[in-house]
Amino acid sequence: MGRGKKIVYIAAAVVIGISAWQLYQFQAGGRATEDKYSALAENVHGTEEATSTGSQMTMGIHAAETPTPDAVGSASGMDGENGFSVAGAGAGSSAGNTADAAAGGAAGETSEDTVGVTGESGAETNAQIASLKEKNPDTVGWITIPGTAIDYPIMQRKSDVDFYLDHDFDSKNDIHGVPFLDAGCRMNESGNLIIYGHHMKDGTMFRDLMKYQDASFCEENPTITLTSERWTASYRIFAVLVMSEADREIFPYYKYIQFQNEKEWNTFLDGCQTFSTWMSESIPSFGDQLVTLSTCEYSTEDGRLVVIASEE
Repeated sequence: MGRGKKIVYIAAAVVIGISAWQLYQFQAGGRATEDKYSALAENVHGTEEATSTGSQMTMGIHAAETPTPDAVGSASGMDGENGFSVAGAGAGSSAGNTADAAAGGAAGETSEDTVGVTGESGAETNAQIASLKEKNPDTVGWITIPGTAIDYPIMQRKSDVDFYLDHDFDSKNDIHGVPFLDAGCRMNESGNLIIYGHHMKDGTMFRDLMKYQDASFCEENPTITLTSERWTASYRIFAVLVMSEADREIFPYYKYIQFQNEKEWNTFLDGCQTFSTWMSESIPSFGDQLVTLSTCEYSTEDGRLVVIASEE
């Protein structure tokens, strides 16, 4: 074998070795992330019986109240190496390569103090959320989507809106980040709770939202459960959107944090219809609280996959 061929073989072996090591580290990081949040999830859900009962509780926060204005939210966008979409992340956000300016309107809300919890198991779960909040004050709730691996805390740090792009629940640097609530949203009040999460190639965070590009999966797994300190609520998915950057200029879904009137609500639903890849025949009514989940989608440049649900 000539010297030139030996050099080529050695170089190839080095490249293969480095690639294998990087793949091992990547997979190990995914497993470590799964283990970390599985342990938190066990503490939050408690026994299977408590989880089952608690997840069935539904709490509406839109009582007949005089509409009051909410905070104004702006937005940022980032496509990280492992995939992430932030369409609106609160005032002053500046992460990543794409900025999507967003401003929340106003909608009818019920004060936090009027929100109640029904059911002993629900109270137990909410106590666990309070316990998580003691460990990290940025904790505002927990999201669970049956049929997927999505079972994570929801964070919000208004003083540093991009913090959880690359930090974990323990505030340590982590490329996985952790799902977080738009800085313009209030967990117990906003008409549309917008939550962002990484689309990680190791299957963690919001990667499983990609499954909702399949209509049958949407129909078979329509429920999202959110839990805060004060309540547990179920939401039914009614729209799945795939949007390019240009699409988001036409329909900036991340601006709709509050709905001031029915006209604004209908404009939002029209946008959902226009850019949906799947939409339920059961459409929510004005006054229903929404949950919007956003992550990266790679079929189009700087794409977003958006899953929207309404309270049951």
